[in-house]
Amino acid sequence: MRLHPKDDEVRQMIKEANVSGSGKMDFVEFCGVMSRKLGKMDREPDILKAFNTFDRNDRGYIQAEELRKALTTLGDKMSDKEVRAVLAEGSNDEGHFDYESFVRKKEGKEELKTKD
Repeated sequence: MRLHPKDDEVRQMIKEANVSGSGKMDFVEFCGVMSRKLGKMDREPDILKAFNTFDRNDRGYIQAEELRKALTTLGDKMSDKEVRAVLAEGSNDEGHFDYESFVRKKEGKEELKTKD
Protein backbone atom coordinates (compact mmCIF):
# COMPACT_ATOMS: atom_id res chain seq x y z
CA MET A 1 0.00 0.00 0.00
CA ARG A 2 3.08 2.16 -0.12
CA LEU A 3 2.70 3.10 3.53
CA HIS A 4 5.93 3.12 5.46
CA PRO A 5 5.03 3.67 9.11
CA LYS A 6 7.77 4.16 11.67
CA ASP A 7 8.00 1.74 14.60
CA ASP A 8 6.34 4.19 16.98
CA GLU A 9 3.46 4.68 14.51
CA VAL A 10 2.96 0.89 14.33
CA ARG A 11 2.94 0.65 18.11
CA GLN A 12 0.39 3.47 18.31
CA MET A 13 -1.84 1.76 15.72
CA ILE A 14 -1.69 -1.52 17.68
CA LYS A 15 -2.51 0.34 20.88
CA GLU A 16 -5.52 2.05 19.26
CA ALA A 17 -6.80 -1.14 17.65
CA ASN A 18 -6.15 -3.59 20.44
CA VAL A 19 -9.51 -3.65 22.19
CA SER A 20 -8.77 -7.01 23.83
CA GLY A 21 -5.69 -5.61 25.59
CA SER A 22 -3.50 -8.53 24.48
CA GLY A 23 -0.89 -6.30 22.85
CA LYS A 24 -1.58 -7.98 19.53
CA MET A 25 -3.85 -7.02 16.68
CA ASP A 26 -6.20 -9.53 15.06
CA PHE A 27 -7.31 -9.26 11.43
CA VAL A 28 -10.55 -7.42 12.21
CA GLU A 29 -8.69 -4.88 14.33
CA PHE A 30 -6.08 -4.49 11.57
CA CYS A 31 -8.80 -3.83 8.98
CA GLY A 32 -10.32 -1.17 11.21
CA VAL A 33 -6.99 0.61 11.65
CA MET A 34 -6.21 0.50 7.94
CA SER A 35 -9.63 1.77 6.88
CA ARG A 36 -9.28 4.73 9.26
CA LYS A 37 -5.73 5.39 8.06
CA LEU A 38 -6.63 5.17 4.37
CA GLY A 39 -9.77 7.23 4.88
CA LYS A 40 -7.60 10.14 5.95
CA MET A 41 -5.35 9.97 2.90
CA ASP A 42 -7.57 11.26 0.10
CA ARG A 43 -8.79 14.68 1.06
CA GLU A 44 -10.74 17.16 -0.99
CA PRO A 45 -7.79 19.18 -2.41
CA ASP A 46 -6.01 16.01 -3.57
CA ILE A 47 -9.14 14.57 -5.15
CA LEU A 48 -9.93 17.86 -6.89
CA LYS A 49 -6.38 18.04 -8.22
CA ALA A 50 -6.71 14.52 -9.65
CA PHE A 51 -9.97 15.36 -11.43
CA ASN A 52 -8.57 18.72 -12.57
CA THR A 53 -5.92 16.83 -14.55
CA PHE A 54 -8.68 16.03 -17.06
CA ASP A 55 -10.23 19.52 -16.97
CA ARG A 56 -8.05 21.19 -19.59
CA ASN A 57 -10.08 24.41 -19.59
CA ASP A 58 -10.39 24.62 -15.79
CA ARG A 59 -14.22 24.79 -15.85
CA GLY A 60 -14.95 22.54 -12.87
CA TYR A 61 -16.35 19.75 -15.00
CA ILE A 62 -15.19 17.01 -17.35
CA GLN A 63 -17.03 15.48 -20.28
CA ALA A 64 -18.68 12.37 -18.81
CA GLU A 65 -17.49 10.15 -21.66
CA GLU A 66 -13.91 11.35 -21.22
CA LEU A 67 -14.08 10.46 -17.53
CA ARG A 68 -15.61 7.06 -18.36
CA LYS A 69 -12.71 6.33 -20.70
CA ALA A 70 -10.13 7.38 -18.08
CA LEU A 71 -11.75 5.34 -15.30
CA THR A 72 -11.90 2.19 -17.42
CA THR A 73 -8.47 2.38 -19.06
CA LEU A 74 -6.03 4.10 -16.67
CA GLY A 75 -4.53 2.95 -13.37
CA ASP A 76 -6.78 0.77 -11.22
CA LYS A 77 -9.51 0.23 -13.80
CA MET A 78 -13.08 0.51 -12.55
CA SER A 79 -15.87 -1.84 -13.59
CA ASP A 80 -18.71 -0.58 -15.77
CA LYS A 81 -21.02 -0.77 -12.74
CA GLU A 82 -18.67 1.38 -10.65
CA VAL A 83 -18.29 3.93 -13.45
CA ARG A 84 -22.07 4.13 -13.93
CA ALA A 85 -22.48 4.85 -10.20
CA VAL A 86 -19.87 7.63 -10.28
CA LEU A 87 -21.31 9.20 -13.42
CA ALA A 88 -24.88 8.98 -12.11
CA GLU A 89 -23.83 10.93 -9.04
CA GLY A 90 -21.94 13.69 -10.81
CA SER A 91 -23.20 14.04 -14.38
CA ASN A 92 -25.80 16.44 -15.67
CA ASP A 93 -28.11 16.31 -18.70
CA GLU A 94 -25.48 17.99 -20.89
CA GLY A 95 -22.99 15.15 -20.41
CA HIS A 96 -20.77 17.08 -18.00
CA PHE A 97 -19.35 15.48 -14.86
CA ASP A 98 -19.23 18.22 -12.20
CA TYR A 99 -16.30 16.91 -10.20
CA GLU A 100 -16.29 19.83 -7.76
CA SER A 101 -19.88 19.06 -6.72
CA PHE A 102 -19.14 15.31 -6.70
CA VAL A 103 -16.22 15.76 -4.31
CA ARG A 104 -18.24 18.06 -2.03
CA LYS A 105 -20.95 15.37 -1.85
CA LYS A 106 -18.43 12.65 -1.05
CA GLU A 107 -16.87 14.81 1.65
CA GLY A 108 -20.34 15.33 3.16
CA LYS A 109 -20.48 19.01 2.27
CA GLU A 110 -23.39 18.69 -0.13
CA GLU A 111 -26.49 16.53 -0.16
CA LEU A 112 -26.32 13.31 -2.19
CA LYS A 113 -28.98 12.49 -4.80
CA THR A 114 -31.69 10.21 -3.49
CA LYS A 115 -33.93 7.99 -5.55
CA ASP A 116 -37.64 8.39 -4.87
